[in-house]
Amino acid sequence: MSITINPYLMLLVFIVFLLTLYYLNIWLYKPILAFMDDRENSMKQDLQRIQESSKEIADIDEEIKKIIENARIEAHNIVDQATSEAKNACEAKIANKKLEIAEKFEEFSNEIQFHKKDLKNNLLIGMPNFESSLKLKISQI
Repeated sequence: MSITINPYLMLLVFIVFLLTLYYLNIWLYKPILAFMDDRENSMKQDLQRIQESSKEIADIDEEIKKIIENARIEAHNIVDQATSEAKNACEAKIANKKLEIAEKFEEFSNEIQFHKKDLKNNLLIGMPNFESSLKLKISQI
């Protein structure tokens, strides 16, 4: 048994090999390469969208921080204004109460002066009785 080289068989194998490569290229390699290119493009687009979204998120975060800071400033101003108004209202009430108290004190002082004069007159009227009672008590001692 001897091995001989058959050129026709070699040519047939070579042709089958080339046909196999051709069909593999059409049916397998080109679709796989196209799928890989599409996948890579899709990944690039997704990455670009992610970067754009990250930038938008950063912008929104910055805007939120500004809004919160403005809200804090506005709240502080509102609290200061409300405190100032309440303080002014309390001071006005205190001033009114001081005036009322001063008026009542003046009335009370006038009433005391009236009672003082009345009591003094009553004492002066009753002084002779007091003197006579006092003399009587002294004489009994």
